[in-house]
Amino acid sequence: MPPTGPTTAPRAASAPLSPVPRLPDIALRELAKATDRNRIVDVLLGYAAATFDAAVVFTVRDNIAFGWKAIGDLPGHANVEHLLIPLGAPSVIQAAVAAETGVFHGPLPPSTVNSYLYKVLCCAEPPIVTAGAITIGKRVVNVLYGHSPALSPLQLEILQQICRLAAEAYARLIAVSKQRR
Repeated sequence: MPPTGPTTAPRAASAPLSPVPRLPDIALRELAKATDRNRIVDVLLGYAAATFDAAVVFTVRDNIAFGWKAIGDLPGHANVEHLLIPLGAPSVIQAAVAAETGVFHGPLPPSTVNSYLYKVLCCAEPPIVTAGAITIGKRVVNVLYGHSPALSPLQLEILQQICRLAAEAYARLIAVSKQRR
């Protein structure tokens, strides 16, 4: 398990520096104090970079998940904004939204929509996928999708916390916006 506090160990010369947190505890703290939408997404991507081989953040409007930003080993990285996934169609995104915990993790369910997802991302369908829904009340606002080797129960619990705190951060932004009106 990675260290949970700040670390002073030198970085490898080939590792790129990142302005976003990578360790789950740092991501959780950053989400708790995030004050704008872009920072929330940057924190989600930083967490995703440390957890998954590749990840996509979707924004959800009118029951459609729109590809927004991607990170990791995705040849179709530039195509992410062309992704449109209807929440009503069987897919890994729908599985996360429908899950009691808001997180789906496991083998990829076969579907036309999932095939489309990997065609746009220009990558093979991975054996294990993960998606977490970020929900305010009953409204899904984002979905964080990633693929990598299987996650541990602790990693899945952390993903649930990340999604919950991202939702709380969005709710704070909405409340502040309403106060300014």
